[in-house]
Amino acid sequence: MKRGLLIVGAALLIALTAAAAFVLTHEPARRSVTDLKIEATPERLERGAYLVQNVSGCLHCHTAHDEAKRSHPKTGPLAGGGTCLTEEIGFPGYVCVPNISQDPETGIGAWTDDEILRAIREGVSRDGRALFPMMPYSVYKDMSDEDAYSVVAYLRTLEPVRREKPHVTKINFPVDFFIEMEPAPIEAPIPTPDRGDQLEWGRYMATIAGCRECHMEGKGGMEFETPSGVVRSSNITTHATGVLPPTAEGFVRLFRSYVDGSVADGHSETDFTVMHWEDLAGMSEDDLRAIHAYLLSVEPADNQVQTYGDGGA
Repeated sequence: MKRGLLIVGAALLIALTAAAAFVLTHEPARRSVTDLKIEATPERLERGAYLVQNVSGCLHCHTAHDEAKRSHPKTGPLAGGGTCLTEEIGFPGYVCVPNISQDPETGIGAWTDDEILRAIREGVSRDGRALFPMMPYSVYKDMSDEDAYSVVAYLRTLEPVRREKPHVTKINFPVDFFIEMEPAPIEAPIPTPDRGDQLEWGRYMATIAGCRECHMEGKGGMEFETPSGVVRSSNITTHATGVLPPTAEGFVRLFRSYVDGSVADGHSETDFTVMHWEDLAGMSEDDLRAIHAYLLSVEPADNQVQTYGDGGA
């Protein structure tokens, strides 16, 4: 019996040692970068500027902004780095949104085109580590090749900003291990959807703009830890508990109300939200109408969300 217990104990020790070794040495799934050189055509630069500035929130996150105001006015140098998340607000470690300007030392000026592309859509940094998923590569993995090329081409035009991150990124265990499991290489071409199909185009734009992920396929309720407290995404389905405007005109008007830095009726500047209204206000009317058409097709969700106070995100 003692011999049997020793064998079982030895087996458990071996298993635990192997598990510990796996956890400590595991690296994210990643592909090797290529020598891809993206041609910066006028069409790509125009499309990239639109996606970066008004759709995917790149400059919203990677630029310091006033988080105390609903419209999130930018306060720091463009693309020079953004918010720092710390343990003081319940974050599992310390992460600062990095500098993505063309500075070769503190930004991404020395990165190759494919290194940038891999980071955006596959969640792997230049040094091979997994990016913290606040970088929404789970969303951008569905961005078409052409749109992703356009984003990289436009990022190359941003002025260099020399700005170091205040602290080195540190993610606590076991969260750091689970993050290493997130990246997934893109192994097949991703075509651009047909703009002529309004529902399909609306679904695509709602995807790369983060609507579907943040609003949990429309039903809302995703929680965000912020320096101003916890906020939750709204229900944007057609259910009575949702906040989706019934008409495309109303949907467009809601976004346009933020163009000049003001806020929509029924809200105040201090009603905090993670929705980057200042940027999204510049989306084209055709894209907003397509997103609205797609949201109308989403199954209504009976989900009364308490976002903050009596408002919506």
